[in-house]
Amino acid sequence: MTAGGSPGTRLAATPVSVTVTNFPGNCPDTLDGAIVIEPYDQTCVEAPDIDVAFSTSFPNTPADTCSPANALIISNVSGATLNIASLTLAMSTLSHGLSC
Repeated sequence: MTAGGSPGTRLAATPVSVTVTNFPGNCPDTLDGAIVIEPYDQTCVEAPDIDVAFSTSFPNTPADTCSPANALIISNVSGATLNIASLTLAMSTLSHGLSC
């Protein structure tokens, strides 16, 4: 919980494994958690609160033509930082190789 009582997130220590190889004997050995990366700031901060709006209403479109674009809007409605590392959209319809 943050100082204000809201749910939050914090950076945590991250163990990293190291593999060492003895080249004359070609013998590798892995040291699990040999290095631990400690974040500078482990303070609990307010978690992002996002709102996703997507309009899925497509008008009737003739075959072999493209539907008009629809907007996908991701809004951060809190004061916290929102980092989007990746976004994957999956379609359940078939594409016929048209470029729009």
